[in-house]
Amino acid sequence: MRPPPRWRALPGALLLATGALASVPAAAAPAAAPEGAARGVRRLALIAGANDGGPERARLRYATSDARTFSSVLTELGGVSPADRVLLVDPDKAGMDAAFAQLAARLASVPPGQRTEVIVYYSGHSDERGLLLGTERYTYKELRAAVKNINSDVRIAILDSCSSGALVQGKGGRHVPGFLADSQNQVEGHAFLTSSAADEVSQEAESIGGSFFTNALVTGLRGAADANNDRLITLNEAYRFAYDETLSRTESTRFGAQHANFDMDLSGSGDLVMTDLRQRTAALHLDPGLEGRLFVRDPGGRIVAELGKPAGKDIDLLVEPGVYTLTLERPEGLYRQTARVSGAATVPVAFADFAALDVQATAARGAGRQPTDPSAVESVVRVAIDSLANIGLGDGEADELEVGVVTLGERLDGAAFSLGTSHYRSVTGAQVTLGLNTATERVDGAQLAVGMNAAEGPLTGFQGAAGLNWARSLEGSVQGAAGANILGEGRGAQLAAGANIVERDLSGAQLASGSNIAGGTVHGAQISAGLNVARAVEGFQGAAVNVAGTTSGAQLGVLNISRKAEGAMVGVVNVAGSADGATLGLLNFVRDGIHDVEVYGTPMATVASTIKLGTPNLYTGWTGAYDEQAQHDLGSWVFGAGLGMRRDFLFLELDTDLGVEVYGAVVPDDATTPDVLAPRARMVLAWPIFDWAAPFVGATLSYGIALDNGAGAALPEGMVQYWDEGSRGGWLSWEGGVRF
Repeated sequence: MRPPPRWRALPGALLLATGALASVPAAAAPAAAPEGAARGVRRLALIAGANDGGPERARLRYATSDARTFSSVLTELGGVSPADRVLLVDPDKAGMDAAFAQLAARLASVPPGQRTEVIVYYSGHSDERGLLLGTERYTYKELRAAVKNINSDVRIAILDSCSSGALVQGKGGRHVPGFLADSQNQVEGHAFLTSSAADEVSQEAESIGGSFFTNALVTGLRGAADANNDRLITLNEAYRFAYDETLSRTESTRFGAQHANFDMDLSGSGDLVMTDLRQRTAALHLDPGLEGRLFVRDPGGRIVAELGKPAGKDIDLLVEPGVYTLTLERPEGLYRQTARVSGAATVPVAFADFAALDVQATAARGAGRQPTDPSAVESVVRVAIDSLANIGLGDGEADELEVGVVTLGERLDGAAFSLGTSHYRSVTGAQVTLGLNTATERVDGAQLAVGMNAAEGPLTGFQGAAGLNWARSLEGSVQGAAGANILGEGRGAQLAAGANIVERDLSGAQLASGSNIAGGTVHGAQISAGLNVARAVEGFQGAAVNVAGTTSGAQLGVLNISRKAEGAMVGVVNVAGSADGATLGLLNFVRDGIHDVEVYGTPMATVASTIKLGTPNLYTGWTGAYDEQAQHDLGSWVFGAGLGMRRDFLFLELDTDLGVEVYGAVVPDDATTPDVLAPRARMVLAWPIFDWAAPFVGATLSYGIALDNGAGAALPEGMVQYWDEGSRGGWLSWEGGVRF
């Protein structure tokens, strides 16, 4: 019922504010939900990642990050709204049950007749009996029952864990010929996909920063699995691509080949589309002449996509806008190029654009690792280590205290103290230094430095520095610095007097007196005195200025900016591309919301005007009225403000708002009449018959309160119609005009 946005009626400041959204580091909102979404299909997801499989198993490094990666591709391309996604990190059995209950509650709220699809994903440890969640086991029997009890048209479960094939073993797994046949999505039933057979190990690798199966599955969903080039990735295409890629990458590993498995019981007709790429231009177009194994890495060196590119086939890989490093592996050598994706157009990738690499030079950085482009911080760390290494070093391996100018080694189970630098591949104790601490893979204890701490691998301890902390990953602990904290992704907290920076996702809190910056999703809180920036926020942002791509929690600040606000925005000025939640502020600028100017007349004013700004349903209004022949002796001007709601009413629009008006506030040095404060309730009924204008009628019920300014506290004669109590009383006014 709403007319389209009328931006020409807005002040120039609004245009500038909304234009600033283009610079927000946000994940692009799904341009189109999977086939069927336009017909009312609602897709929900339960995603869990568990690194901890109990004391008898080595802690995984990438299960939780794999879960977040899969979650991102579902919200970016798979039609899953953040509000319909449940993301669990290292859950216990009770947490899984609670998540299924939460999913059931959301499904219960779906209107009757609307199709629903549910995706359940798990990455972590498991055995032949079930999922291993810390010291607990969630059996396959319980999992199958939980999935099958979901009241949804389609239920898909994906397991990336060891021996997960036991879930489908003996269950009659089969393909249903022709169930992905046409464009009418009427598929019903369930599908279970597992990363390995019942007696196989599911594997992860540092070279790709995750598991082989999830890496292949996500790459396929981004476009590599599009077998028929229709830019729609179906469940069958995604599974086939993940199967082939996982098998190809694991045939020569230490644990042997890994075979994905399935159990599909789907019936009906139509394509069960997992991701829709048709409306997206932020993509890498792989030329038919390109051939070899292609690695696509983001600026932080993390694998975004990996695939064996066959000759003669066009492939579009959907990615977020940014700069990517592409490495091509061919029998004769390695090749590399850099591609900048802006989203304005698809970026072509051809073999002619690649430059040959010096293989010997890249191999020197560490056998068994794929060549990477280190970030600027990594380069600084490595240069510092190399320059200090010749001062002195220990025996290269230690299990107790070391003291020296420089201590270097592969493992430290005790403690190391150094006036210069401490450098270990793994630390399970503590490092104390006045210069530099660095551990290239993992720290399970604590690092304390006056200068800088750096851990390239996951950090499951504490870093404290007066200068700088940096970690590739932070899992479950704290960074504290007087200067800055920088990490790849993490779960815990960052505390700094200067700035906190996380390259990707953060599950925890960032607290700073200066600024907090998160390149991924914040599952917690960002609190600072200055600036908060995040690609997405599923918790809370509190600062003078808050900037986020998508918010499903809350922003509280002087200026709040969000590309898509699905939660609450509370501030002096709120700016959003779209807003589905509550937006409360003195000025609200929402691109697809309310931005109206009303001009009307009333019995108490010659002319009046109200400016309304807000979401499609909630707005703040500012009113000014002028009466040249003012009857109330309080001056010719009246000013007011209110908070209102808008709803469709038959073929009309109904506005109701509560506010306050002030009479006499602009009468200069007038001590003969009181000022009047008038709380009021206003109702307007508009008929949007034109795209550019809508006539309306309305009524306002006011209750005036005379304020004693030295002239007494009595309302002027003739102002009050009802409940006249001398200093207080009410009146009713009607109005009519046009909304632009």
